[in-house]
Amino acid sequence: MRAWMSGLSGGSRRHQRFPRGAMSLIVMLAMVQSACGGGGGGDAAPSTSTSQVQAQSMVDASSALSNAAQAPGRALRFSAAGIPVSLPSHAVAMDDLDAVGPFASWGDAKRDYGAKGDGVTDDTAALQRALNELGQSGKPSVLYLPAGTYRIASTLRLTGSTSSTNIGWGGVGIVGESPELTRIVWTGPAGEPMLVQNGGVRTRYARITWDGKGTAGYGVAHWWDARTGTIHDGGPEHQDEVFMDMGIGIMAGRLGAGFGQLNSEGQVRRVTFVRNTKAGVNTGSWNAVNWWVWDSRFVDCARGLSNIFTVSDRDEPGAGGLFVYRSVFQRSTVADFEIANTGFFSMYHNVSIGSRRFWNGMVTGNNSAQIVLKGNRVIDTTDAAAVSNGNVGPLILVDNQFRAREGVTGHTVVINSFASHRELVSIGNKYTVANPIVQVSPTDRFITTGDTVVARGTIDASAPSQPATPSRAAYKVHEVPPGAPGNLIQAIINLAAASGDANPVVHFPPGKYTLSAPLLVPSRTRIQLVGDALTTHFQWNGPAGGTVFRLEGPSRASLREFQVTGDAHLAVIGLADQPGGRIAMMGNDLGVITAADLSSTRIQLQANPIVGGLSLDKVQSVTAIANGGLGPVQLNGGSRAVITDSWYEGGLTELFRVPSGDLTYVGGHIGPGTHTGAGDRTKPTVHLDRTEGKVAFVGTQFNVGSIAGNAGIVLDNELPGTSALFMGVMAFQTDYFKRSGTGGQVSLVMAKDWRAQGVSPIADVGLGKNTGFIEQMLGQWRSMVWEQQAVGAPSDATDVRIARIKSNATRGVLIRGATP
Repeated sequence: MRAWMSGLSGGSRRHQRFPRGAMSLIVMLAMVQSACGGGGGGDAAPSTSTSQVQAQSMVDASSALSNAAQAPGRALRFSAAGIPVSLPSHAVAMDDLDAVGPFASWGDAKRDYGAKGDGVTDDTAALQRALNELGQSGKPSVLYLPAGTYRIASTLRLTGSTSSTNIGWGGVGIVGESPELTRIVWTGPAGEPMLVQNGGVRTRYARITWDGKGTAGYGVAHWWDARTGTIHDGGPEHQDEVFMDMGIGIMAGRLGAGFGQLNSEGQVRRVTFVRNTKAGVNTGSWNAVNWWVWDSRFVDCARGLSNIFTVSDRDEPGAGGLFVYRSVFQRSTVADFEIANTGFFSMYHNVSIGSRRFWNGMVTGNNSAQIVLKGNRVIDTTDAAAVSNGNVGPLILVDNQFRAREGVTGHTVVINSFASHRELVSIGNKYTVANPIVQVSPTDRFITTGDTVVARGTIDASAPSQPATPSRAAYKVHEVPPGAPGNLIQAIINLAAASGDANPVVHFPPGKYTLSAPLLVPSRTRIQLVGDALTTHFQWNGPAGGTVFRLEGPSRASLREFQVTGDAHLAVIGLADQPGGRIAMMGNDLGVITAADLSSTRIQLQANPIVGGLSLDKVQSVTAIANGGLGPVQLNGGSRAVITDSWYEGGLTELFRVPSGDLTYVGGHIGPGTHTGAGDRTKPTVHLDRTEGKVAFVGTQFNVGSIAGNAGIVLDNELPGTSALFMGVMAFQTDYFKRSGTGGQVSLVMAKDWRAQGVSPIADVGLGKNTGFIEQMLGQWRSMVWEQQAVGAPSDATDVRIARIKSNATRGVLIRGATP
């Protein structure tokens, strides 16, 4: 499903590898163009004067301006009349879903399979029997491990179904009581994995400690062998686990005959890695990309994250892509994050204390990696160089704090590739040494602005608190009979909603639930609709374009852990716009998200393996962090969206259209027309035509060889209100940037293309390195609020959570701010 570009150490090169046997992910999004009038303008530096505000409005607006500016987490925009309007900030939510279960439908390792969990008995055979049945027809989809210590003497194996039409094709779960109380302990041969997953999508591992006892090679290895005929492994989730005393905690992908495909889109959340002698999380194949690590901790490991190890028939390094957010690294002996083969990577709002190095990119010569380090706090690395990068880059450092050890004067950031035209961006960082960055060659392309050198004592050196494993909630559970008809399901939902219980659970065990009318979820009622993963299957059998779940607004419902198919919307969320409202979607396969008229409620997307597209009209806050299969994006009505660390490969071609709005896209891979599909290959991928607003693409890879004329980025009919920044972008083709006029403010800077000899720089266009313009264009991305604890919505506001649902074959989610 994933293509990848790499660079091998020692200067040898690989060209991009394209997907083999890939499956189509995309639901078509109709793109509606709208035209705007106007003309004139040019590449003048942006004006920040108050003349933009009409003079007659200034007195009346001054009070509103002052109040709005002081409101936390709000941004300002001026209306057409010059009146300042306070907008919701872009926020990166913290997952606050409750721990539910075990339910009666779950398998129990002790009760049903004879495991002892006493720390003495060899439980390998009992646990293997449970895994053999997991997700099969008439068998549990979730295996529960009660409190205990389960000793295993050989590798456990979880194998996916051989057919995607079988109920057991994936989506199963292995869930313990808690990582403190449920432990799996290795007593097998040195160097072997504790568990190997071979196929089966969307598997969930949670609330378990994996203790390698200093001899296990791996905790959980996601190694899909295509020769076995099983459905692929993709979209797994690790949550609330501990991996201790082993070589690698979580291994995604390997090479060798039969291996090297998929094993992608993994989510790691609230997981602790202790004394992993190679790495906590490692990707080991070209398609093991989009591994997203959230709110985790790495303690005394050699590396926190890496892509340098693999298992192979030949002597070759690993590959793949990882990203880490809001995590803590303590005393990594090699580096918190180390790569060899290149791609795109990011580290956002992490804290590192006492590690040798924060980022280490091994020397790979004239190969490009798009690397974003933003908002991190790096304390007292044992090597003077907290950041060392051995590829061309761009290495993009924004709003970080680097505190060197007492007495250290060496450079904090070292660019050590032997290629020319190495690239670095450093904006708004704090350093404690006088010369933190060295430019080695006059051919290097550097952009620096807003950096400061500060005293060591001004940078906080303490470790932050991190979210704890959610305790099991004692909510009232309303069980739905397997395969129940819609009218019975509706009656049970109504009963739960009227019960007065706090956040009651309506539980759907495995089975097929056929619907021909929407299920209505009452407004202002905290309620959870929970399945047993993909084996809980809702099938729409009503009129085309129907609705499976209608969430009456303002809704406070959670939808979790099931599958929906059919020609209908997964959900329609009505009357959704209230101050403080939020709609959070995490870990899903989604169709198109269509939203309108949201001036206050935030839409937050995280770690969704598939998002069919975004169609936004008058929507003021969409924050999409770490999503795969992200389809077409269109902004109208002054909508605002920030997208980071996302991936698209598929048949569609017209992926980004912004008639009116602000779009910031940082870090990603965009490959239109790379699969069979309905895309018009004469249409450009990013087309800004009469755009009113700010559009920025930063650190992004394009593969546009299937588009006529390599039309990756095209600007036409620029207006005075057109502002566009393309910084640190790269394509695998030449001549992919096309600009027909000069009416707006545009910068192509630090761009390059890929040729036989590696990457080649492209001359700057328009405003180029104008740092004032660059800072302005990065404004909404830099101002994102990263929640340090879960922030719920007010009791009278929309608060919807959608998690771990497979619904990409539906019409998606429809969100209406002003109508039911």
